[in-house]
Amino acid sequence: MAFALEGEGLATHLQLGHLGREALAEWMAGASDAFIARVHQQTGGNPFFALETLRALAEAGMLRLVNGRWVEGEVVASLPIPDTVRQAIGIHLGRLSAPARSLITVAAVIGQVLNLDVLQAVWSRDEEATLEALDELLRRRLLREAAGPAAGDYEFDHHLIQEVVYAGVPPRRRRHLHRQVALAMERLYADQSDVAGEIARHFYAADKPEEALRYFSLAAQEAGRLFAWEEAGQYLGRVLELMDRLDPQNCSPEYRARRGQALADRAEIRYLQACIAERDADLAALDALAGATDDVHLRLQALAHRVRYLNLDARYQQAIVVAEECLALATSLPHNAPMGELRARMLSQIGFAHYFLGQPRAALSALEAALEVGSETAGPETRGRIAHILGYVHFHLGNYAQSLKCQREAHACHQEIGDYNRVAWDGLDIGALLPCIGAPTCNRSKPLWW
Repeated sequence: MAFALEGEGLATHLQLGHLGREALAEWMAGASDAFIARVHQQTGGNPFFALETLRALAEAGMLRLVNGRWVEGEVVASLPIPDTVRQAIGIHLGRLSAPARSLITVAAVIGQVLNLDVLQAVWSRDEEATLEALDELLRRRLLREAAGPAAGDYEFDHHLIQEVVYAGVPPRRRRHLHRQVALAMERLYADQSDVAGEIARHFYAADKPEEALRYFSLAAQEAGRLFAWEEAGQYLGRVLELMDRLDPQNCSPEYRARRGQALADRAEIRYLQACIAERDADLAALDALAGATDDVHLRLQALAHRVRYLNLDARYQQAIVVAEECLALATSLPHNAPMGELRARMLSQIGFAHYFLGQPRAALSALEAALEVGSETAGPETRGRIAHILGYVHFHLGNYAQSLKCQREAHACHQEIGDYNRVAWDGLDIGALLPCIGAPTCNRSKPLWW
């Protein structure tokens, strides 16, 4: 009927664009900016979705019209998807050809943003069939071309479309498709660490915990490398959750070690986020894991991390006590146990504590012992940290040439491992030391980098 009227010039088809937040705010006069932003994010500015969402909110008592202005009701975690919106999306889906319906199902499992290579690999049809189905979905405004290459090739015109399609996929079929997506992404992006989180998400949804565990661990490392602490913490939370599923009784030494490392890594991230209570909760969980399993290596790991954070919290006397406990436990192990790295770290922490307690001679003794112990077994990270603090001790003792030598050694070690944050600090200290070489005195009351 509409097409006939248009053909006779009696009707005009209007294509409504998406509403901006300002336009939506006019509809929702009186509501808070935060609530308007949530509705805009939920609806994407789609006029029909926005109107029906406001209607559903009003019916649910979450939004009331009082004297011509909207008043918010109970705050909820997620806004409802109105039945009218679901029905409208369902009508659009029902008009699709069989190939287009099949393709959009695969697309919904992949996610909001779509890469053509992944889509075609999972759908397993030839390029011509894929492009024909995509053209139909574009014409129906269910998909649209993505804004740029970095964002993917295509995306759902609205996230509610993706959610409705996804919800309609039977669970067994959904798990199968998630696994196919993960395997396709493995093949296509084997050398790209930035997609580890997406691969992990698909393996997780496919109920493949071992594979998901591997990729969540890789994703946490990548997020940490990019200083994305919040994201790294979320990935490590998934790692620990999967550990609970795979080894709930902590029977496997391999899983215990991985669980301990995940707790230690998350404690570090929470420290960097200044979430001290959460950091201490992870350290307590590491302690409990070591105690419950009577695992001496976990106990050593827990003690070593405790020492480091005690020093960083300026609790130097307690750090020395715990470091000596850790050394005593390490000494009690068989002589062939690889404890050189750990002993070097604990001696360096003792030296660190003495230095900040104003005891440079005791600090010098501990740090030189750390260097001797770690000369053959310690890696560049540990050697760099020992050399760095040893350089400070020599500076405060007036041994400027020796201090410069230590800071240059630390600089080389940190360059070797790509720790450019520490490389920068080492460079600042080297620059501050150079004027002191040959000078009778230098200001030892200030840190080197002043």
